[in-house]
Amino acid sequence: MIRTSNKEKINLKEVILLSSGLSMRLFTSIKEVDEIVWNTVIPEDNFFLKWEYLNAFEKNRPQNLSFHYALISDGDKSIAAFYFQVVYLTSEQIAFILEPITSSSRLNAVGNGLREWIKKCKEENGFRLLVSGNNFISGEYGVGMLKSAEPEKVFLALAETIKVITKTERAVGKISAILVKDYFEKQSKETSDFIRRKRYYRFSVEPEMIVKLAPEWKSFENYLESFSKKYRNRAKSVLKKTSEIKVVELNGEALEQNASKLFQLYYNVFEKAKFRLSVLSPEYFVDMKNAFPDKFFIYAYELNGKIVGFRSGFHLSTHLEAHFIGIDYSVNADIPLYQRVLYDFIKDGIESQLPEVFLGRTAAEMKSTVGATAENLVCYIRHRNGLSNQVIRPFIDYLKPSEWVPRNPFKEE
Repeated sequence: MIRTSNKEKINLKEVILLSSGLSMRLFTSIKEVDEIVWNTVIPEDNFFLKWEYLNAFEKNRPQNLSFHYALISDGDKSIAAFYFQVVYLTSEQIAFILEPITSSSRLNAVGNGLREWIKKCKEENGFRLLVSGNNFISGEYGVGMLKSAEPEKVFLALAETIKVITKTERAVGKISAILVKDYFEKQSKETSDFIRRKRYYRFSVEPEMIVKLAPEWKSFENYLESFSKKYRNRAKSVLKKTSEIKVVELNGEALEQNASKLFQLYYNVFEKAKFRLSVLSPEYFVDMKNAFPDKFFIYAYELNGKIVGFRSGFHLSTHLEAHFIGIDYSVNADIPLYQRVLYDFIKDGIESQLPEVFLGRTAAEMKSTVGATAENLVCYIRHRNGLSNQVIRPFIDYLKPSEWVPRNPFKEE
């Protein structure tokens, strides 16, 4: 059993024994964790759970974000690592996020429940959401484990670790809900689904859109040649309409000089997000480039000497990861800037000789027109005191994937 009670003060430096026989240590900063030990249990291809990335991200943490890190051991051997973000939201922010739900006529029945809950959030000085994973990146970035570890034991240890964290957070405000995010549905039955035994509710979210790059595509032209006539003409039209745009890679002083402009363009996209919890710091892109000069890239899109967009990403060992983008929507209304960005990500992946390009999980239908296919993702949620099923169910319904029509730009076999 966890050797704590509701009234006990938890010493984060102590080793806590879990009911499975595994043990756990908690930390509030990645700097407190031995880099070699942490990285040993994280798979080599999971860059966003590596110590180096978490350290760089922690330096740029949004004001409403705090962290927990856990090392899980079997005897003297570390076998898994957990990464958590605690998001603090004011009652005003919660009301804004839930406004599409409370204003929906079909959800009038839960209106009073939501209003009462929002009122309670205000009385308790806000709302705290504990997230297993990374709010800023879609994918399995909350749990890392050795290949020899048993997924069942690890995910049950995750649930117990969350119990401990919810107790430690009481000093600064109760955690109202727990979100375990972004597991690929195909593998979930053998991994993350074990947490459902601990009363976590599973639900689907927008899929990750992935372009699988054919080995015979040695150039962007090869990629376009694989399109049907309709989509090849559409791609050529996008390239023609955006031909006056100058694409410039930003490094060093140029990146620093344009940091505020890039942040504003990023914020344009952020404001359109369906569900947003935290905003990046203005220094994020500069610091990521400094931390990972060979992996992280950022390109500005200039029109008539003015930056009207950008795209950023990571060249990883297994794929190209499209990261944050920025768009001047007044320009995008006249020329297909966003589509151009998608094509450029794919071009970059081909030239880097990577097998896949991860395009993220927004605008699924448009991304399918450039060759991306959907990989379904699932999340798990559990509420705590003060957040009833009456509130959580319409919230989950709101987050479920929107309907869209998959497109296939490629020639039929």
